[in-house]
Amino acid sequence: MIPKTALSERLEPLGYSRLRLLCCLGGDMPSLPQYFEPGPGDDVFAAFRGFVDRMVRLCADATDPTTRALVGAARLLTGDLSGAGTIVENLPVTPVKLDHGMGYCLTASQSSLRVALPQLPTSLQDTSRWLAGSAEQAALRTWLEQQASQLVWDEPRGVYVLGQDMEASR
Repeated sequence: MIPKTALSERLEPLGYSRLRLLCCLGGDMPSLPQYFEPGPGDDVFAAFRGFVDRMVRLCADATDPTTRALVGAARLLTGDLSGAGTIVENLPVTPVKLDHGMGYCLTASQSSLRVALPQLPTSLQDTSRWLAGSAEQAALRTWLEQQASQLVWDEPRGVYVLGQDMEASR
């Protein structure tokens, strides 16, 4: 078991998907300018939004679909639903094969979208079928267009809920 540090305890509220994206975008590398280390009294969610804003600027000219999708996923997980469209538009052309956990950043954006939208229809929940030019890509686009006005960001949980579900939980 990996011992918890003060930093890992401060970051824990972000949850798995946001922490995974932090790593994939270099936020866990002290030698990089985007290193993410909010102070003890900082609002970790606000700090994450600041990190994502920096990454949007740093990657503004990126043409690599994986980078674009990762930044889209980071935006999605700050409450910017347009990040979902960026993920969908930058899906891989061929299925990604992971080797004993290696390459998880290649699937992090799709995983983030899947986790952030728990109400996706069952037919769209298999991210391994999400490929550029696929029927699933078209169905994801359509579903997002149809549901966008109903989706509300629940920051602490890191998910989008349907507006009526958010009201019912209050």
